[in-house]
Amino acid sequence: MIEDPQIMVYMCGKGNPKILYTLSKAKSLLLSMLMKPVSIELAYELLSVDDVNFLIRQKLFRIRENVLEPNFSLITWDDFLVLHNLGIKYGEELANTILRELRWIDNVIIKLKCLKYTTVDYLRFIIVGCYVLDLAFLNRMNMCSNKPVYFVRIIEEPTKAHEILENLYWGCHGSVFGNYVFYTFGNHVGKRKAFPDLVWRKEASEKDAVAVAKALETLYKNGSIDPILVKYGYLGTPYLNEHDKEVISEITSKAVATVIKWFRSKQVILENELKKLRAKRWCEIKDLLIEAWHWIFGWANNVLVKNKFFSKPEIGEKNGKYVKWIAYSKNG
Repeated sequence: MIEDPQIMVYMCGKGNPKILYTLSKAKSLLLSMLMKPVSIELAYELLSVDDVNFLIRQKLFRIRENVLEPNFSLITWDDFLVLHNLGIKYGEELANTILRELRWIDNVIIKLKCLKYTTVDYLRFIIVGCYVLDLAFLNRMNMCSNKPVYFVRIIEEPTKAHEILENLYWGCHGSVFGNYVFYTFGNHVGKRKAFPDLVWRKEASEKDAVAVAKALETLYKNGSIDPILVKYGYLGTPYLNEHDKEVISEITSKAVATVIKWFRSKQVILENELKKLRAKRWCEIKDLLIEAWHWIFGWANNVLVKNKFFSKPEIGEKNGKYVKWIAYSKNG
């Protein structure tokens, strides 16, 4: 079945939302770049003078002999499928390493005060799936820490892509409202019915989010249940106070060392495989490693769900799958 190609635009790290928005409008331009050299004049016709010049100033495009070229990871559909296969191959190995070497974390998880209102497998999903494999790994490996890295995936078969992406748990969303940080972590399909996503989509306000956090904090202190927790589905949601944040930091710092050791043992072989991607002509191998790592740990998380090491994720709209939690932030 031939479908209308789509593009997925995203970034790793804290970047400029205007860049994401402008890239999202550049579908015709990006598809043309894959077919033939695009002159700067043609680029102005396919996008706009202002948008093209903005992306040039932001170093997302470069000009060589009057030809506009991407200066970021432009992932073709063929590259997409190769990365999926690499994700399965290495993700299975990573999941097995975690199942074999990180069982000790349960002995530390029992120290968490939030365990009274949630489950060990849900907390494993948050701690290992997000904090260890995503946030701590990228930070320790200096991926996305110095500057944001932008990616665009070309999706020639949206239905097949949806099936592939549905069970990859690799995306953390977070925002500070009041004295609380609201998190979701899951796939990039559908919608997450939780904060901060509800606020981002203007389906709830920051005031609503703070009210939920305060109600959850009260529940943890005296057991009283505010109806707002039921309304937004936050009964049983982990709330991390300062003590719990320290415990999770303890787990994360030790566990990520195991993951980095495993990754280092695979890195040279993986880099050689990534050099075969068409995207390599436009970006550095370190950027493709970031992309590949997301495919790897995203699939590993899927395997860990299937093996019941992680809980099943919550289900939002259109098969959005995620876990959610709130953390206290004394700095607001």
